[in-house]
Amino acid sequence: MKPLIIDAHGSNLEIGRQHARGSLAMRDDVLQWAQAAVSDYPSDDETVRRRIDEVATAWRDLTPGTLEQIEGMAEVYEIPRDSLLTAVLGTYLRSLARTRGPAEGCTTFAVTGEHPFLVKNRDNDRHFLPMQTVLRVRPQSGHPWVALTTAGAPGVHSSGMNALGLCVADTHVPSSDVGPGVPRFASMMHLLELCATTEEALDYLGRTPQMGLGNLTLLDGAGSAAVVECGYRHTKVVARAGPGQDPGGNGVVTTNHHIHPVLSACLLEPEDGTPGANSRARATVVADHLSKTASVASDPDAALVAVRELAGSHVGFENSTTRAGSLCQHGKDLKAETISTAIFDPVNRSMDLCLGRPCTDPYTRIPVAPHR
Repeated sequence: MKPLIIDAHGSNLEIGRQHARGSLAMRDDVLQWAQAAVSDYPSDDETVRRRIDEVATAWRDLTPGTLEQIEGMAEVYEIPRDSLLTAVLGTYLRSLARTRGPAEGCTTFAVTGEHPFLVKNRDNDRHFLPMQTVLRVRPQSGHPWVALTTAGAPGVHSSGMNALGLCVADTHVPSSDVGPGVPRFASMMHLLELCATTEEALDYLGRTPQMGLGNLTLLDGAGSAAVVECGYRHTKVVARAGPGQDPGGNGVVTTNHHIHPVLSACLLEPEDGTPGANSRARATVVADHLSKTASVASDPDAALVAVRELAGSHVGFENSTTRAGSLCQHGKDLKAETISTAIFDPVNRSMDLCLGRPCTDPYTRIPVAPHR
């Protein structure tokens, strides 16, 4: 599947409009997403209305650009703004209702060394695959960035990299530690626009109220990597690798659970132990791989092949059914599967993107800035 690349610039309102114009062919998919969210969380429900209004009020102060992008997209798609906002807030509303998490999730990892890479396998319902878009932005102020995102979603709705080589990717974590802070897709956009290094990004995340519900993996051009677990009441750095860190650490990994004791106590996991069992198995597979890698291959092409192979690996994959530990997730019994893999190269400022299954589907190389 060939990626749709949308180049946008200017104010957040105009970026939202350009995003929607560029993905207008996906308008029906966006509408269905919004309608499903409104069906689950109707605005005439007093509790839902109060929670959405609370978030909108907080965002006007914390991240007004996010609301402006939603307004611009809603205008062009001709979809009610509140319906699009409700869709974007679906996981937040679900966690406030203490609904248990999904059965599967995403995997992100960073490898450090001479040729650092940040990798994300995005696992979701397959109907989101046609809505995957590449958004390349020159904001009114701040650093230009490129992101893999979702049509109809503001900010960086998965992973991205800025023109200075700072990369970030998220994973969803169902948690009760949530509140009307800055959502991950907005935090990722802001830190890409404001920050040049992992240290600067950690400072931003530490001083900005987060909405919660996930982990962020960071990597910069110098090979400095970190994992941040984000909650509304608690945001914690739980792993570091790269220059100045433990020489035995060859990278970092995060999946769909928290490991910090304060945050792990807030996990919303189903009684049968998933996504916890699946999430922990995938994290172990990557951690084992990183621990056995003394250094990233001196040949950058070989290093890229190695991370592609890991992203497409099928540990425990039997009879076309995914078992715990498989990074490439697909099978008839899964509610979600791997719909994309993004590999960010902070040295060469490019993203290798596979839309579909990384075990079989091709990659496309996309630079952070368009060719002139």
